Amino acid sequence: RPRIVILGSIDYQKGFHLIQEVYPQLTRFSDLYFVGSGEKGEIFAKQKGVHVIKEYTHQDLPAIFKEVAPDLALLLSVWPETYSYTLSELFMLKVPVVATHLGSFADRIDEGATGFLVEPTADQLLVKVKDLLYGHRAKLDSVVETLTQMSHRTIPEMISDYSALIAIQPTQQSSDIYTFTESVLLSRQLSLDINKLDRKKSAWKFKRKNTFSERVPITARFTLLNSIKNRFPKTWERIKAPIIRIYTRITY
Repeated sequence: RPRIVILGSIDYQKGFHLIQEVYPQLTRFSDLYFVGSGEKGEIFAKQKGVHVIKEYTHQDLPAIFKEVAPDLALLLSVWPETYSYTLSELFMLKVPVVATHLGSFADRIDEGATGFLVEPTADQLLVKVKDLLYGHRAKLDSVVETLTQMSHRTIPEMISDYSALIAIQPTQQSSDIYTFTESVLLSRQLSLDINKLDRKKSAWKFKRKNTFSERVPITARFTLLNSIKNRFPKTWERIKAPIIRIYTRITY
């Protein structure tokens, strides 16, 4: 029988209720593997056709996938992902992905070339999966071929890009994963927040005389920036001036 893998946690934002709805139908024609599902995976562990690996060490993941040999993977988040390292891992493992048409999944997956997108509903998901496994296996083979030829960026390369994006110079310390994670957080989240402000520009201007009559620190207005200031003070000192300039331009 075909094998389907769901990699990562299956919390509510990751599609827990959608998985609950579709797994009885999926297991009628395939085996379902939960890898790294955490405690919620136990809910499905005793069901026929379901296999659960609650936890794994990162270095063991390729071996797990080699043993499972999945035909495809499901990423069923119902809340938009901002990037999804899980999708990157599945790309690297050369496993075709069916993902919900939300957030970065829609940005990063080229339909039919590097994966497949589906609306986050049980009916559409089941139709898509069954069609790929039993009607158009050649589509899965084509995606595997594309993923095999795909190149992947190294951590130093990504650190350099993020450093440039938030206007800091890479240093020797930038090679550690902590700084990399911090850079990802800042660049992506600040971009999202600025876009939100831009969309609400006219409304903010209208309320300015009532809302902005007092001089209030920008960190008091935005929880994210206050968190950055407290958790990453050195980074905050580097980026606060351009952020304030951008904020002033958008709101005034």
